[in-house]
Amino acid sequence: VSRRVALARVIASTSLILASLDSKPATAITTRISGVRSVEQYFRALSQAHRLNRAAIVDIAAEWCDYCRVIDYRIMRAPRVLGLLQEFAVIRVDVTEANDATRSLLQTLNAWGPPTIFIVDTETGREFASTRSVGPFDPENLVARMESVKGHLLRPRSPSLAR
Repeated sequence: VSRRVALARVIASTSLILASLDSKPATAITTRISGVRSVEQYFRALSQAHRLNRAAIVDIAAEWCDYCRVIDYRIMRAPRVLGLLQEFAVIRVDVTEANDATRSLLQTLNAWGPPTIFIVDTETGREFASTRSVGPFDPENLVARMESVKGHLLRPRSPSLAR
């Protein structure tokens, strides 16, 4: 896929995210990166997320995943989740198509498929302990995982990595 096509997909998905927001007021400004379909794109997304955020929620999803829609439209919009999202980037990994690139990406992320969500340190790429869920969960469960990494978010960045 050419860079133009990839960029067009990112712009289109960002537009869809903005267009899909209903009339509820947005209480958080979050770095959202979607359309990640390869290991290379994942590490680029992680680097991009690191510019503004200490941690990222990695959301492995697919168009055919029914619960992924629950995550998008109910869990990620829950008031307490929205209140914490401003501290996190969200990296949306799209494994709708099963191909070599998505299989390699799932292997790199140590995941079987959607719905899988976990939180990573954007500086190192390491997953925070006890932040992974596979399958259904509720908003309070995600809030607890987000709050469990808040201490990390408060530590100052390494001077050489601050951007």
